Amino acid sequence: MLNKPLAAARLQLGDLLAWATEEPHWTCDTVIDQATTVAEVLDLIAATGRARRTLRDLKYSVIRDGAAGLVVQQFGTRNTYGFIGRVTFPKPIHGFRVRVMSEAMEWQQDELVVYADGYGPDNATEFETLELPGVVITAQEFDGGNAWRLARYHMAQAILRPEEFEWKSDLDHLRCNMGDKVRVVHDVPIVGVGSARVVGVVNDEQITLDEPFDVEAGTYCLFLRIDRLEELRVLVEPVTTQRCFSWNIIGGDDVHSVQYDDLVLIKRMGEETLELLIASIHHSEDLQATLKGVPAAPEVFGRSR
Repeated sequence: MLNKPLAAARLQLGDLLAWATEEPHWTCDTVIDQATTVAEVLDLIAATGRARRTLRDLKYSVIRDGAAGLVVQQFGTRNTYGFIGRVTFPKPIHGFRVRVMSEAMEWQQDELVVYADGYGPDNATEFETLELPGVVITAQEFDGGNAWRLARYHMAQAILRPEEFEWKSDLDHLRCNMGDKVRVVHDVPIVGVGSARVVGVVNDEQITLDEPFDVEAGTYCLFLRIDRLEELRVLVEPVTTQRCFSWNIIGGDDVHSVQYDDLVLIKRMGEETLELLIASIHHSEDLQATLKGVPAAPEVFGRSR
């Protein structure tokens, strides 16, 4: 028992409830028989459930992988600066040798081999060791259970999230927390057409932006960041292909809530924007912050079901 346990008011109880409700299969089984800290124990518990400990709005919570969630913020050339990207080329991994405790082996350490897609006992040669403290294979599990899920998740991250992007932003970063998903259209990674701000909307039929674009004829999608968390998607066609300020609305979401100076990201239909998970936020003076993000790649969940 803790001498001074935190009051419930210091916890993001809703986040913890959502974690337990939406991912009930995670468990943590361990014995603490040596000196440690509360933070270290909480980190261990979070790691067994594909999460991290964090402090959000001055309350303790967990960061979960938000790849399958909603986009909570947008970033483009108009609200970022110092944008850079890095790509790592990890060596091929054919499988993990996963070390966990086994109930069937009378709570001794066991090793489970988890293979990457396309590999098995006959062709896998490149292995890495993955330690998963607090994870147990129960006597009733013959498929590896949570040990298999976590190994496949970490393997998928190494394959599908090799890039890291970094940028600086001002007040717009305040809507983001680590683990959140954001949308990026930017000329540094050459993603999308560009970004601008709304000048006006005419009869819900035409939207005018403050910056011209030279584009080809066709259908485009405008992603609009508005005051509430929802993201609007409006289908448009350019009025002109040379120095286009105005776009004819042909479908998508209702634009009644669009206001002057709202941020807009533009992409051509059939092309992709960049969806990133916020990996870290480092605050500096004057409400500025440096953010790092990795590809959201929601496919990581499909590889670890």
